[in-house]
Amino acid sequence: MKRNLTILLLLSLFLLGARFSSDVFNVLVVSGQVTIETGPLYMKERATPTAKTNYGAIYTKTDNTLYFQDGAATEHKIMSVGVDLGEMYINNNAVATTIETAAVPIALRLFTTGDVDDWTFDAGSTGAITAFANAGGGSVRVTSAGHSLATGEFVTIRGTTNYNGIFEITSFDASNFDIVDTWAADDGASDWDQASSLIAGSSATGTYIITWAMSATAATINDTFLFSFVKNDAIQIESQIERKFANNDVGAMAGTMFLTIAAGDSVWMTAQNDGTGAITVSYANINLHSL
Repeated sequence: MKRNLTILLLLSLFLLGARFSSDVFNVLVVSGQVTIETGPLYMKERATPTAKTNYGAIYTKTDNTLYFQDGAATEHKIMSVGVDLGEMYINNNAVATTIETAAVPIALRLFTTGDVDDWTFDAGSTGAITAFANAGGGSVRVTSAGHSLATGEFVTIRGTTNYNGIFEITSFDASNFDIVDTWAADDGASDWDQASSLIAGSSATGTYIITWAMSATAATINDTFLFSFVKNDAIQIESQIERKFANNDVGAMAGTMFLTIAAGDSVWMTAQNDGTGAITVSYANINLHSL
């Protein structure tokens, strides 16, 4: 028979592997110290409890979060500080990023790895395209000898009539890769760029705060650039910053955002010009930290 029983102990309680069945004790009140020698302490996931004046409550719910509720019925999440982080930077660079095509996002390379924890750094690369072909099934085959790209990596393509933009690639062989796009025609010679990127490790999932800053010069006076943070093949519009370069000045840009990350996600940046002039990013820092 189940008994609704309250046990009141006016001394320290030591649990040395003893077992208490939930059908025996509904309430255990201890006036003193509680020590659990072996643990763990299991708490069943539950809904928010009814508050008890002058008492606090600790419990967990089905969202896998630990909570503290104070005596005034205010619920607080008990959070740990995130330890996963990634960083890459540019220092005193003089190599220009070729734009070539107006109003097309171009991957930014030339970064160096900074501090990383459960993230990996990929320096990126670039290559020449010599031909396009119909790969069938809604795909276009891109010929680029010795491209060294792997399936699932991301590139930007520039200098074409029909295939400019951001693409996730499928490697066909050492000289060809496929992109998902509508076949139109062989646009001939052009180029692709793979950005410097940070790639999330298997346990780097969660919400991150992203911050970036850079200084740059434009090759053409009065060109206006749009800088964007990218996750995989999707531009994150919350991160975008615009800068017009006038009178050969050094322009400074910065942005910040929150971003949800899954294992294997790749994060990187693009620069997009309203003209076709190149840009030289001299100094930059991109960093992300889990919350």
